[in-house]
Amino acid sequence: GTLLRNKDFFKNQPLMLIHAANLSLFDMSAFIQRYEKREAGIEMTMMTFTTTEPELCGIVELDERGVVKKIFEKVENPPGNLANGAVYILAPSVMKFLISLNSKVIDFSTEVLPHFLGRINSFHNDIYHRDIGTAESLRFAQHEYPVAVAKQGLSSCS
Repeated sequence: GTLLRNKDFFKNQPLMLIHAANLSLFDMSAFIQRYEKREAGIEMTMMTFTTTEPELCGIVELDERGVVKKIFEKVENPPGNLANGAVYILAPSVMKFLISLNSKVIDFSTEVLPHFLGRINSFHNDIYHRDIGTAESLRFAQHEYPVAVAKQGLSSCS
């Protein structure tokens, strides 16, 4: 419901949706370019990452163009380790779909993404991405993230 409550702010423009329990380091310009250069009919760009814990993630299958064709949301034996990073760029048509659901609470993973299968291109984050929604995962990130930043030649204090 957060997007709907703020729909006037977006003024029928593309928007970025980022689930708050993520910590990412990625090339923002490349992500935006992937969205801007999307094929006709593509209404969303999803960040993906390679996970070591696929059973805890939404695992995606892509076609040869990098378009999401299937999503396996936190299943016991997922068919791979390419995960949905829960970071998206959405076309205005996605907001129109949300409005059409006529609901104040909408689960993006289970109610929205399945509707757009075949119309979601992907952007792979191969720099750093971690769900930090648990204390254990946050502890891992506290050690991993500074290393990822250093590998990119960035300062973690800037």
